[in-house]
Amino acid sequence: MGARRAIAVILMLVAGAICPGRAEAGTTEGTLLTNIATATYSTMQNLEFSVSYNSTARVLVAFPSVQLQKTVSPTFDCPGATVTFCVYAVNTSTLTSAFDVVIKDTFTDTMAYVAGQNNWAGNTTGAAIVAYRSIATAFGPWFEQFDFVNGEPPDGQAYPYYLRWAINIIGPGKSALVCFKMRIL
Repeated sequence: MGARRAIAVILMLVAGAICPGRAEAGTTEGTLLTNIATATYSTMQNLEFSVSYNSTARVLVAFPSVQLQKTVSPTFDCPGATVTFCVYAVNTSTLTSAFDVVIKDTFTDTMAYVAGQNNWAGNTTGAAIVAYRSIATAFGPWFEQFDFVNGEPPDGQAYPYYLRWAINIIGPGKSALVCFKMRIL
């Protein structure tokens, strides 16, 4: 039964290499997988003499796990007031970095963006946070289409609008922070 499992694992690894895409993880990070290959041979005369060799290979399971937390300050205020939103992206993996992390936030129809009041700070050496904003390219009764362009939105930009931040790397146990201000309409 162990050999069948080893073959199944090998087939899954080969399929993953051939057909890259979204992965679903079921094995816990930090698990050490061991694969054993065995070779047996005997003499040409089929005497009672045979030799077996075993060889093992190990794979340490490691994958990033990005958790998000969003805060707002103050938590209540009146129309015309400005509130600050912060989004924290934390890589809870202790073994590997998360690459090309994208955070998106949607404006509500009751708030407008306050330009020049943002804080995009990467807490990982080498991290770069690039801000994008959406531009509506088509509207209809059943759809909205948006294109994203570099830079922050203009002051007063309201719904429908999206913010998107691209973070090139978040190291193991590290985090990235984006904060921005919105005015309550």
